[in-house]
Amino acid sequence: MLVRFIVSNYLSYAEEQEFLMIAGKGLQKNDSHIISTGDNSDLSLLKSSVIYGPNASGKSNLFKAVSTARSMIVSPPATKSQRYPDNRFKSDNSYLAKPTQFEFEFIINNQHFSYGFSYTPERIAEEWLFIIEKSEKEIPVFERSNSKFTINNKLFKGDNLKRLEFMAEDLLENQLFLTMVNNRNIKNMENSGYFTLPFTWFQKKLIILHTNSRFVTWPLIIANSKLKEFMKNLLHDFDTGIIDLDFEEIDTEQFKKGFPETLLEDIFIQLQNNDRVMLFNRNTYQHYIIIKEKETIRALELKTKHKGKDQDAFFSFSEESDGTLRLIDFVPIFLDLNSHVYLIDEFDRSLHTQVLEDFLQAFIQLNHTSQLIVSVHNTNLMHQDLVRRDEIWFVEKDDSGHSHLYSLLEYKPRSDKNLEKGYLAGRYGALPFSRLSEDDYLKEFAK
Repeated sequence: MLVRFIVSNYLSYAEEQEFLMIAGKGLQKNDSHIISTGDNSDLSLLKSSVIYGPNASGKSNLFKAVSTARSMIVSPPATKSQRYPDNRFKSDNSYLAKPTQFEFEFIINNQHFSYGFSYTPERIAEEWLFIIEKSEKEIPVFERSNSKFTINNKLFKGDNLKRLEFMAEDLLENQLFLTMVNNRNIKNMENSGYFTLPFTWFQKKLIILHTNSRFVTWPLIIANSKLKEFMKNLLHDFDTGIIDLDFEEIDTEQFKKGFPETLLEDIFIQLQNNDRVMLFNRNTYQHYIIIKEKETIRALELKTKHKGKDQDAFFSFSEESDGTLRLIDFVPIFLDLNSHVYLIDEFDRSLHTQVLEDFLQAFIQLNHTSQLIVSVHNTNLMHQDLVRRDEIWFVEKDDSGHSHLYSLLEYKPRSDKNLEKGYLAGRYGALPFSRLSEDDYLKEFAK
């Protein structure tokens, strides 16, 4: 579970900005939106957050920041010369001399951690990992400043301490220590969980869905009758018109025409050692399974089934609406609500308000330990029967290009306030400022 995320000097987030999933005190409404944190019983976390702001304000940059940090942790550079993308704030040269910095505070298996690092394209400048006790006392697991390391000699002793120190000496300047340790066999090391649990959280529990993210393992779901039935019912309940999903055999020669020769050659090489290969075409959204039976190659395409007047009909995913495809990417979230953190950028794109409300309500009702963080423009979601006041955040960009992230709670709105009306009236900021009515160039051009 995410407690907080801090970012600075990343794209439009020049100055340090903090995003919190901590429930506000004294808010009595919608207690079902609260997650119990086990041993950290004094800390209440939220199941969801909704982030508003005009176009180009920095909402997507917040999701990119989380995604970049995660990628650096789980997919480390392969060589010493490999550089990280330079995502520092570019509109002020003073920021190009400073590192980018990320920090996460999170809970996994009832253990509370704080992990962060700062970096330039060439190297990791600082890195730290702390255990946070219930008393809020912070116990360092390790701290790193450039090439200087401090490893907690009370948590790790004797040969285990020496081994970690040897790893630190071998660390490349563009590598994260957390990643390197987890790429070694440390399972038998005493207190190894202080390294493995944080890495597991980033690798398996933190999931970011961008506007171009696609769920590519639908064929595996269809192969499991229980999962298939669940997903079929879920898509049907969202009024997509889909009554079933199944594979339909297609003409193999026709299938070959849709892919470059090099990819087909790679598929046939894989079929030499496997009886089937899964394939996903990102351009057309089509899922395939290629099966080898003796000397014969068969191509099956995953399709949706819709009820018809004369007969039920199968459709390719490419024939479904943008909204249905968007749901097809989202609904697999409901397959695993075990302490995951899901972030969805532009959650409301191509989806009806009622579908969005139903999705959020289902997530809250069915889930006890997972979190959903979304960016939206749809102000119809901004009512207190659906979201709590502490679940609403705003992003606004100033004249210098700096993005500022802030909570609705800063304005202390009453529980009976119409939040949507107040937002559209400009009471909370983060609204687009259109100058079209003030400029004459459109009228001149129209002449």
